[in-house]
Amino acid sequence: MELFNLTEDFQIELARPTLAAVPAFAKMLAVRYNTGYPSDSQGIKRLRARHEFLYIYYMCDFRSEYGELDEESQHAQACEAAKLDINFKKSEELEGAINKYLQLQDTRPIKAVKAAWKGIDKVIAFLDSASQDKSKEIIETISNLGKLIEGLAKLETQVKRDLTGDSAIRGKAEVGRQG
Repeated sequence: MELFNLTEDFQIELARPTLAAVPAFAKMLAVRYNTGYPSDSQGIKRLRARHEFLYIYYMCDFRSEYGELDEESQHAQACEAAKLDINFKKSEELEGAINKYLQLQDTRPIKAVKAAWKGIDKVIAFLDSASQDKSKEIIETISNLGKLIEGLAKLETQVKRDLTGDSAIRGKAEVGRQG
């Protein structure tokens, strides 16, 4: 589910106006929450919310360029991209919005990809900790690892394509029964 859109000038906006009514997001959009933010002391521009929504996008969105980084690196990159201090303290409102964002974005296809990557991580952990007496299993696992990762990468690409609406359907054709 696409919740945020990243514009060409790297601004963030809610994908649908109705998302502003989601309580966790509405709290961040409140003028009171945004008051006192640099360059927006009255909170009318909602700059704090914009920067923090951008942070949420880079930290939590399935399409984020930083999604493959470890959490610390991802945080640093997200802060830089969102123009937030790397040591900023997350407010209760931001934590609530992050949790809601993750909950709304956790669709079955995304759950499947996440579970599959966890499986790959378990295979890697097995290879890291396997002893010499398991050489046959190690060789077999390594020989299949490339196929597993390749298949998972294709699945992930397909899920991302489906989520962004960039599927193979062209023109005015629609998904579903034809005729």
